[in-house]
Amino acid sequence: MLEQIRNPTPCFKDVIHTHFWLKRKEIVAQVKDWISDLDTQTNDKRSGRGLCLNINTLALKRHFNFLLDELAKLK
Repeated sequence: MLEQIRNPTPCFKDVIHTHFWLKRKEIVAQVKDWISDLDTQTNDKRSGRGLCLNINTLALKRHFNFLLDELAKLK
């Protein structure tokens, strides 16, 4: 998503930016759900994947912040 917002195909730039602007609330809600799911799985001590999931959660949170910044720039 970030790459499409930052560097859209020139002939589709307006369409892509409009799409992300219209869908921004749904996108934000979906990513928040993904982060919540990862946080839940990371805290599950029965799984041996805690460290890997924690790294993935941190990466997703970082990219989510970038996405929020890019969505805020759209009009």
